[in-house]
Amino acid sequence: MIRNKIISAILSGVLCLSFAACSNNASPQIQPTLSENAETKASEKVKNELPKELYPAYIMQGTEKKWGFINRQGEFIIKPEYERTEDFFENGLARVTRDGKVGLIDRAGKLVVEPKYSYISDYSGKIVIASEDWTKDVILNEKGEEVFSIEGSIRDFSEGLAPFRQKTGTDQFNWGYLNEEGKVVIEPNYKEAQGFKNGKALVQISEDHYGIIDTKGKLVNEIQNDRIISLSEDTLIYLKKGTEGYRSGYMAIDG
Repeated sequence: MIRNKIISAILSGVLCLSFAACSNNASPQIQPTLSENAETKASEKVKNELPKELYPAYIMQGTEKKWGFINRQGEFIIKPEYERTEDFFENGLARVTRDGKVGLIDRAGKLVVEPKYSYISDYSGKIVIASEDWTKDVILNEKGEEVFSIEGSIRDFSEGLAPFRQKTGTDQFNWGYLNEEGKVVIEPNYKEAQGFKNGKALVQISEDHYGIIDTKGKLVNEIQNDRIISLSEDTLIYLKKGTEGYRSGYMAIDG
């Protein structure tokens, strides 16, 4: 009796093990697949694998230099086909020149801005100033899109504002200020305008008549002088005409 129970228990155990083994063998194998999110991450990984440090370099083709970009190993990552290349900005774009015109390229070698400008400034935050034949200036964002354009000129941005020059009458050009979105903040009412320093800028109102304005365009101080050269901190540098010619000097903004 006991012997029969022992045999039954052994047989039951063998059957259970066999069933488990068969069940494991019969289980379908699930193939791993990339989710949509994972595919995006994989694509980003490929982008991130682009060399972070690329350097302008050239080869000689006959008597001409052809510029491209190399990695640390001296291998050309971006084909040498430009008249000139420059260092990459922090946003991953760099100036390149072709046929005398300037454009912008990314680290993958893709032209973000076709070489069509006479000049492109350094990036100020997320924008650059570009000039078409020195007669029309535009503001470009990081995607190379035109944010603002003007028949005139735009100087470099400082403290979020840039002096711009616009035709306001027959053969008359005046200066004002615009922000990084291309919106005119201070109307073009000045004969000359400089960039802002510590919230103040030097402007020329008329002949021998200068002023200090704030970022809202409010006149902080007026100065009568032959010529004010520049504003440095809270000090003005000026030229004064005398009997023996011009002499330079310094004066505080408040006089």
